[in-house]
Amino acid sequence: GGHGGPGGWSEPRAGGDWERGRGRDGGAPPDEELPKDIDGGLIWVSRREGVDEAYAKKIIGMASDGGIVFEKWITSPNTVIFLCDVSKNNDGHQILLDMFRAQPREGAGERRMYREALGDQPLDPTAFLDNKPDGLPHQVKLVPWQMGLRPGKIGTIQRGRNSILRDTNFRDWLSSDLRKKIRTDGGDEFPVILTKEMAEELALGLIKEGREQDKRKSRQSGNGGYK
Repeated sequence: GGHGGPGGWSEPRAGGDWERGRGRDGGAPPDEELPKDIDGGLIWVSRREGVDEAYAKKIIGMASDGGIVFEKWITSPNTVIFLCDVSKNNDGHQILLDMFRAQPREGAGERRMYREALGDQPLDPTAFLDNKPDGLPHQVKLVPWQMGLRPGKIGTIQRGRNSILRDTNFRDWLSSDLRKKIRTDGGDEFPVILTKEMAEELALGLIKEGREQDKRKSRQSGNGGYK
């Protein structure tokens, strides 16, 4: 792989929509199903236990010296927050299909989501203490962000903690640049900062992976009428 010219995908997709011909005319996938107001994204990366707790409490956190990440990169309620767990060896990234937006932090000020100075006042002082000796005091509250709206449908349901896009399936939906960024930047539990375009690409990939999983379930339960 890797023959793509500037601006194109650097390698063809294996599987997923792209090989089935829907991406024939090149360029990015259609984004008619995504909210128009996405302005960027942040992938919060943690070991499995951390993601379990973040999902259950709808809170993400950073260490005492990490509040600047939230202040600088979660710029509005339209920044998509993704949750991703990694193994202890910093591989096997698994991104949850459910997506979130941040709830503006009280005291952050007008049109701001977060102020680093709030970091010594965690929303939940007990959060993340089981896995981190000092916890993760810089905390942002998450609100589920339903995406993939279709005419006549209420929208996507929250699929739950165990509905994930596995690292081994990244290539079905994500360009090689984005796959590499997630694996490289997201090593050692560091958050991954995404541009608007990357956040849209990842959000669309997660929606499509969810549909693919639904189809598989439907076939397994015999409703599909075909194998």
